[in-house]
Amino acid sequence: MTITNDIAITGAGYSGLTLALRLQQLGLDPILYTAADPATMRLERLPNTVGRFPHTLVREAALGVTDPVGAADIGRIEVAVGPPLGLAYAGRLTRPLRATDFRVLLPDMLELYFGRGGRLVIAPELGRDLIGSIVGRHRITVVTSGRASIDGMFPRNPARSPYQQPQRLVLAGLFDGLAPPEGAVCLNLIPGVGEVVQMPIVTSWGAGTSILVNAVPGGPLAPIVSADPDVGFPARLAALLEVHAPAVAERVDRSRFALAGDRHWVRAAVVPTVRRAWCELAGGRLALAVGDAWIVNDPITGQGANLGSRSAWVAADHIAGLVGDVGGDGVDGRRRRPDAAFGRRVEEAMWHYAEPVTSLTNAFLQPPPPHVVALQQAAAEHQAVADHYVDLFDDPPTMWNVLASPLAVDAFVQRARGEAGPAPVAAARPAA
Repeated sequence: MTITNDIAITGAGYSGLTLALRLQQLGLDPILYTAADPATMRLERLPNTVGRFPHTLVREAALGVTDPVGAADIGRIEVAVGPPLGLAYAGRLTRPLRATDFRVLLPDMLELYFGRGGRLVIAPELGRDLIGSIVGRHRITVVTSGRASIDGMFPRNPARSPYQQPQRLVLAGLFDGLAPPEGAVCLNLIPGVGEVVQMPIVTSWGAGTSILVNAVPGGPLAPIVSADPDVGFPARLAALLEVHAPAVAERVDRSRFALAGDRHWVRAAVVPTVRRAWCELAGGRLALAVGDAWIVNDPITGQGANLGSRSAWVAADHIAGLVGDVGGDGVDGRRRRPDAAFGRRVEEAMWHYAEPVTSLTNAFLQPPPPHVVALQQAAAEHQAVADHYVDLFDDPPTMWNVLASPLAVDAFVQRARGEAGPAPVAAARPAA
């Protein structure tokens, strides 16, 4: 039985749609406000290039979300670390990840939600003023769009946001004239310069491949991502790849290398930010922030959508626990109010997982300490270490614990190599 309630979701990005589908699954009936219908979403500019890790794919499957026909499993992460280390290895994943153009996946998710009876409002001007009005009309509103988040509602948390300036300048695009890394993500780490990631991705026209350039401001990759691509862009990028990401450059056909089209690229300057995840307004109205409206992490570890999925799932379960008793009323019919205490509980439940993800991502933006360098070297020397290490991208809390100290790295390497060593490092609960 569907429970009638008063829950609004603003934004039909990955987090918003995951939340909407999960609330439906739990028997609730939210109303979703989105800036575009599915047909319009399919024609928009590339929003990102996202790899969804196995735990995220499990949640999708539980919601009945499926990839389009032709979606291929990605079973390896090929890592190349530039000078002064100059090493490379390919780790095999226990379970594969997948990458699908969000202009394909998200419209399908929206149609799935609507096809199951979901309430939908198309609001093309879904900006700050309208979101403020929506929050004032609903008992609980979950804001999931980072572009429309409201500083006054969800202020930046300085204790959880160590950076005030972009640590990377980002350009991502879909390319022609570029052979994909077959069944693999190609991750190039260039100390002092940035990162280059090539990944197979399913597009509206079938199998494709993407490049993400993550440039250190002021570094040699910064100029290529600091302006919109022009006619000379492919040649300049190809030359930079030869120097900084030769594994990608080897797949370039210079005669055909180009962006797949005017809509198939995006650039940004990301300031890693954690906001407060809730606010209580006059009249007992509560707003929660999930996804990009709550946390924006650098794409360096590929955790953005995966964290958004996990956070939306946690928020949905808490909302269902609040409004799901006796048709939305509390014990003896008394209405349970979504107050500040509830907002704090949801935030800390989401932060339980988000803290190690955020800490890990922020750490990757800095030069690696010696024990992390030692782990990279061990991965290049021992296949088992490489396999176990790349698997940790699907388990950021454990990865963060492994990278926390030289002793933890030593224990991890010994276990991966099958040698006697200390007990396994547990994924400890992050501090509040």
